[in-house]
Amino acid sequence: MAEVWGDTFARERRESRFSPRCSSRTTVRRPDGGNAEVQRIWFKVVYVFDISQTDGTPLPELPTSSFGERGEDMLNRLLRFAESHGITVRFVEKCSLNGAAGTSKGTEIEIRTAETDTTTQAATLAHELAHSLLHFTPDGKRITTRDGKKVDKQQRELEAEATAYVVGAYFGIQSASNFYLASYRVIPAMFLEAVETIATTVRTILSRCQELAARGRRGFAYSAAGSSRIVTCAGNSGVCSLGRTRVSSAFASNSIQRRKSINTALAE
Repeated sequence: MAEVWGDTFARERRESRFSPRCSSRTTVRRPDGGNAEVQRIWFKVVYVFDISQTDGTPLPELPTSSFGERGEDMLNRLLRFAESHGITVRFVEKCSLNGAAGTSKGTEIEIRTAETDTTTQAATLAHELAHSLLHFTPDGKRITTRDGKKVDKQQRELEAEATAYVVGAYFGIQSASNFYLASYRVIPAMFLEAVETIATTVRTILSRCQELAARGRRGFAYSAAGSSRIVTCAGNSGVCSLGRTRVSSAFASNSIQRRKSINTALAE
């Protein structure tokens, strides 16, 4: 007889001759001879099966993308933030940690480009920057304790994702952080314990982004003679980029006086 695969997913396991078995840890309480109970860990044999061996309601797809109109703006600002902190960011088709949208090694960050858009990459970069700031020393060594307390995987992901969520919200970006944190069994009480750390990290990132943007408001636009490259620094956003970038006519007209000196610098 097929058995129901959980009340949540409403799926049933097909009858099959092949049912792998494995050991599963379980906790039981037994009297210690008196009135108290002793908690002990035991192992029992359980049957396992793959989703391909089940039928029923399709499993829900967890959202992994981020949404918002300022994804490119956020990404460029965070890239400038990373550069100002000596953090190298590389965009790769596949991260060294297979399947991950991004990874951080402190001074080096990888962002996956396969099956992700600019906005999702921006949200991922915010997450990885939080890891770099909070969970690594300046020379790239992993931080395992803080104030005498252990910083485990769950705590690291809570701090990084919560920081990324707030930074993204500042730029109008929405991310499915609730699903991500649920996968690490994060509960509300943990946020209260980490709120000061999260707030400090958010302030560090956003204040620096604002500072860099203020510098960029002196913006300029120029092109090298005989070259199709255009380097722009948009006055409103403080975002610089290199490539075949169009500059609005209004912005370009305000930059004419700067072009001669900049063209000379490029020629050198």
